[in-house]
Amino acid sequence: MTKKGFLNVADGFPTSSRDINDTESTVITDVEIKRNPILTRLSAFNQIAGGGNVTEVPLNGGVNGTVTSKHYLTADTVLLSASAGNNYGAFASLPIRGGAVNKQRALIRADFTGVNADKITAAKLKMYDLNAGVIGGATQSAEGTINVHPVTAANADWVQGTTNGAAAANGEPTWNKKASSTVDWAGGVGLGSPGSGGYLTNPITALNRTIGYTGYVEGSLDITVLKTLLEVKGGFLLKAADETVDNNGISLSSKEGSLDKIGYFEITQTLPSTVRPAFIAFETTGIGARVLDGNDSNGPGVPIPVNGLVLPAKSLTGSYKIYAPTGINVTWFVMGYE
Repeated sequence: MTKKGFLNVADGFPTSSRDINDTESTVITDVEIKRNPILTRLSAFNQIAGGGNVTEVPLNGGVNGTVTSKHYLTADTVLLSASAGNNYGAFASLPIRGGAVNKQRALIRADFTGVNADKITAAKLKMYDLNAGVIGGATQSAEGTINVHPVTAANADWVQGTTNGAAAANGEPTWNKKASSTVDWAGGVGLGSPGSGGYLTNPITALNRTIGYTGYVEGSLDITVLKTLLEVKGGFLLKAADETVDNNGISLSSKEGSLDKIGYFEITQTLPSTVRPAFIAFETTGIGARVLDGNDSNGPGVPIPVNGLVLPAKSLTGSYKIYAPTGINVTWFVMGYE
């Protein structure tokens, strides 16, 4: 029999309190977590190792002051000076390249809904270095640095587009246009140059690349600047720190690439211990784990499928309990706060 009371991803967030027995259950997959902007706001990660016991978790989600959340990219695209009328919104990588002939820049955006600017204590950007060639170039031949610049409010309404390296459809961004055929970039083509109004002159962070390395590279963000950007929602421009040199560039994974290589922002906040989560996502390494309401001491509870489960916190009482059989681990995430 299917237990009920869990969020149907297609419905979006519930708007009212739900009893644990009165709505349809569903599963949530890693694809949905990383592809759906609603589900990217994961925070308060914890893991419980199975020992055949019931672990009780307070409904504040175990925040206890510090919460770290991952905000996966919700939009990204590439701007190429040598293909100035093309859109790359469906491209699987984000090439960054200098040189006089074929500059390559990238735009990225994430959803920071639920982040309290006054509570941010640390922030990082993590992007996956593919250790691969860029468009029209080989794998990078020298170590390089990517500067990450906040996009100005004048360019904040850029969209990703859905074209894969061909002529842009109307409204899609290109090197020449913020919206193809109609709207110019503030600051000039490719968002212009420092001080031209397309992006902030000072980078908010930098990503450093080592020859031969494949994996995530990261940079710590200037949180004083970040706090002023949360309402702008313009995203960030990634460009070579020295665009006068063509060293064959750096290629990062885009959100259209492999699921396990999507870039994300990692935000740390200090929150009151009394905060309530809006939703809780559960993942398990095997069969047999289940979630119990705080008033349900032993079960049978709601089984946690191996591809995950999301629970609206309002359907629970003062706490919830997780049962993890011996040899099975359960990971839970808080999704948003009330």
